[in-house]
Amino acid sequence: MNKSISRISWIDGLRGIAALLVVFCHIACVFKYGLYSIKGANTSFEKIWLFTPLNVLTNGNTAVQFFFVISGFLITMNIYNK
Repeated sequence: MNKSISRISWIDGLRGIAALLVVFCHIACVFKYGLYSIKGANTSFEKIWLFTPLNVLTNGNTAVQFFFVISGFLITMNIYNK
């Protein structure tokens, strides 16, 4: 591997967090759909969850977009450095 191109560990960590958020989203869809969609929200806790910043933990759409933006940045940086 070329020494001038090094991995940025904190960006890899952000990608890992985004991937974990996607896993949390899938778990919420299967076991507790009310934490993912307002259509499935039956309790007041689920409705409160959906309208607070905690929703980012079960919102897979945002995590997937974040993952792709970071991956695109890393690929572009790799190409630019070569």
